[in-house]
Amino acid sequence: MSDEPVTLHHYTTAAGLLGILEPVYLSSIWEAEEEFKDLPREQSFSLWATDARYLNDWGELDFAAAALASAIDARLDDVEPERRDSLVTLAAQLRQHDYTADVHWTRGGVHAAYITCFCEEGDLLGQWQGYAANGGGYSLEFHTEELKQMWGPFMSDSREEFAYNQGTILRPINYGLDEGAFAAAAAEIVESSDDYAMFMCVHTLVQFKDDAFSAEREWRAINVVPESQMFCKFRTTLNGRVIPYSRFFRLQTGAPFDPAEARSAIKSVKVGPGLDQKLRAEAVRKLLDQRGFQDTEVTTSKITYNP
Repeated sequence: MSDEPVTLHHYTTAAGLLGILEPVYLSSIWEAEEEFKDLPREQSFSLWATDARYLNDWGELDFAAAALASAIDARLDDVEPERRDSLVTLAAQLRQHDYTADVHWTRGGVHAAYITCFCEEGDLLGQWQGYAANGGGYSLEFHTEELKQMWGPFMSDSREEFAYNQGTILRPINYGLDEGAFAAAAAEIVESSDDYAMFMCVHTLVQFKDDAFSAEREWRAINVVPESQMFCKFRTTLNGRVIPYSRFFRLQTGAPFDPAEARSAIKSVKVGPGLDQKLRAEAVRKLLDQRGFQDTEVTTSKITYNP
């Protein structure tokens, strides 16, 4: 596994920047729950986690599915006969890009991976070409250790505006098909119960991408849940797609909430290349000040690219 960087960068559009910095208000329904009664009603910011199947790379999950299936097949001779049939079925599902699992705690349905993407570098031309296409790209630099403290416990409730997230992990992307990595993952999957085998498969698959994306040096915050347990929100894209997403946010229990602590997670915001960079930077500075992020630095991209 790659060494964890001190900071990570999240690229987004102007609309995405506003969504991240928009205060999040928690529903009062949780006040009756002992674990959540002392939570603040307002969070300083949140990150959006998109269902991996709806990302720009349409091959998410599917890219490594056949390789993982082969690694599982290679271990079938080492398992008991009563377990072998379920693993054969699991490998066949992966090859068909079928990620459903009909076990008691999922109530059936697809295992969905909700992810937020980060890069090790905050001024990459390839990222700006995607996010600054309409002249409004930004990258937020997060302190990695502070970022990892944002993940709160997962619960699903149709009355709540968004779901709490438990079990979120931060992992680097593996580029290409690493047989050793698949063998190690298959060993753990084979040793797991039928209830968690597909869950573990999806966790593995979202950590692999084609070599063509290697310049991104991507890390991901990953949360895998059965669709039946995820009450998600929805957004639209410019081309008219409806995209399911959840939110990651800082959540503390058993201690008073310190807004300054949450805000310290954002080290800087970089304004992407294009026209009116200085004016756009001034608007970001004003936005951060009004949201209470006075210590967050605002910088501009040094790349001479005109979207």
